[in-house]
Amino acid sequence: MPPGEAIANTLQDEAAQWLAAIVESSDDAIVGKSLEGRILSWNSGAERVYGYTAADVVGRSASILISPDRPDEENVILQEIKNGRRVQHYETVRIRKDGTPVSVSMTISPIRNKDGQVVGASAISRDISDRKRAETQLRASLNEKESLLKEIHHRVKNNLQVISSLLELQIAQIKDPSAIQLFRESQSRIRTMALIHEKLYQATDLARIDFVDYVQSLLRMIMRAQQSTQDVRLDVQCDRVYLGIDTAVPLGLIINELVSNSLKHAFPNGSGRPTITIALNQLQAERYCLLVEDNGKGFSPGFDVERSSSLGLRLVKILGEQLLGKAEWLPGEGARFKLEFSDLYER
Repeated sequence: MPPGEAIANTLQDEAAQWLAAIVESSDDAIVGKSLEGRILSWNSGAERVYGYTAADVVGRSASILISPDRPDEENVILQEIKNGRRVQHYETVRIRKDGTPVSVSMTISPIRNKDGQVVGASAISRDISDRKRAETQLRASLNEKESLLKEIHHRVKNNLQVISSLLELQIAQIKDPSAIQLFRESQSRIRTMALIHEKLYQATDLARIDFVDYVQSLLRMIMRAQQSTQDVRLDVQCDRVYLGIDTAVPLGLIINELVSNSLKHAFPNGSGRPTITIALNQLQAERYCLLVEDNGKGFSPGFDVERSSSLGLRLVKILGEQLLGKAEWLPGEGARFKLEFSDLYER
């Protein structure tokens, strides 16, 4: 044998020995199988994962590892291998020698001969039982926290409704119409906040609410509370957006103040078909624009919104600043308010 060929053979032998040592020392189960599913090789990692020794299983069908509730799984995998396709990171359950199940992540690859023909399969399995148990515990913990958070929203809503009811009892004792009006306005603000918690309690996402659905419910509530005899048209033009509670509460209060103010002051009797428009549009990924406008009589000449002593308008200004937004009273007919803001949940 020529010296060069002898050296090459020696290097190949050493490489094969190294490969065998690597396979044997792996913590993962590494199993060689024929295309009929017969076990041909079995490393120490496979013994650790499955409990069988090489003497127990070599020459036997790999079906001894298959869970009874997955009878067709091995045939499906072998068919993929015969077609030359690799099955990667496949999570399943196998059965140990003692009959207990073990969760594994498997990668099964075709083994080819020197002519490129598929002659067998190598299956590398990793025990993921600990990870699966941790995932189950985490899922249970999240479900528990979700139930607790729902209960918190439910109780906050109930407590706010109790406060509203207490105000109603107080109103019954008051004779001054202006004082009654102040109590009614406070009631409306409390109900606006309670509605947020009601929506979150009903939602699947406890961090955000569907703001379009909330606005529609809020407007129905405002209209019932105002008991106006006018045929006011509410034009809602809102993108489908989901906002966090820290954004939704002040934004809902702003809409409540502006719509209530329009219903009370914007439309003297006989002023045509009154319309209030509420638009919420998403400008960018985390940037939004709220527009509330009416076609009413607008503000009196010389009226300075920024210096107004009206509690409602002052609240609108304060809440806009709370949202880190840019608020503007736009010129033109009627009253027009614009607020650009970001969802505080994203910050």
